[in-house]
Amino acid sequence: MEVPKRLRLQTKIVLWVSGILIVCGTAAILFMERYGNNCGSGRLDLPGAFFQSVTSRTAGFNTVDIAAMSDSSKTVLILLMFVGGSPGSTSGGIKTVTLAVIVAAVIAALRKRGEVELFKRSIRVVVVGRAITVTALFVVVLFSAALALSVTERGSGFAMLDILFETASALGTVGLTTGVTPVLTSAGKWIIIAAMLIGRLGPLTLMAALTFNLKPVRYSYPDEAIVVG
Repeated sequence: MEVPKRLRLQTKIVLWVSGILIVCGTAAILFMERYGNNCGSGRLDLPGAFFQSVTSRTAGFNTVDIAAMSDSSKTVLILLMFVGGSPGSTSGGIKTVTLAVIVAAVIAALRKRGEVELFKRSIRVVVVGRAITVTALFVVVLFSAALALSVTERGSGFAMLDILFETASALGTVGLTTGVTPVLTSAGKWIIIAAMLIGRLGPLTLMAALTFNLKPVRYSYPDEAIVVG
């Protein structure tokens, strides 16, 4: 009798997180376009919202004018571009598995659990550390590049949200734009180029550095409690 094969933990995480992001992203975009602050055209239907929810994490195509979307919808797209696709894909972002590990770590802390768990499996501390490192570096690069753009484009009159959108799109290697990138100054375009390179090569290089050639430490310091938060 053949034993049915189980899905690997990685596969379960990718399928669940991708499904949640697609459903929640679609619902959020559809709702924000209809009822959000600074509402957009309001003509975005369910297939259109679904398409934008998926493509903002992957291909970067658009069937609607991004510049005409509401500020709330742009914020949702920024979050989706920040997450990106799944490990092993050509998409950018911190990746779906990284998001799942971060959320699981937060839940474990709130429940006062000593181990981070996903689908009845324990996640190693070193993996949690990598997820936190990748996320933290992405946040730093995202806001640093956005602040740099706000300086180089200070005379252009661009909204800060649109600048943040362009930066997230470049860092996530998505390609969506509100129309800001084509009219950037030379300095601004170099910042976008750098963000694209970091978004494409940064995570791969970082994960390789964190994964290979781990040096064992032959000593340990005594523990001491500190207060955080």
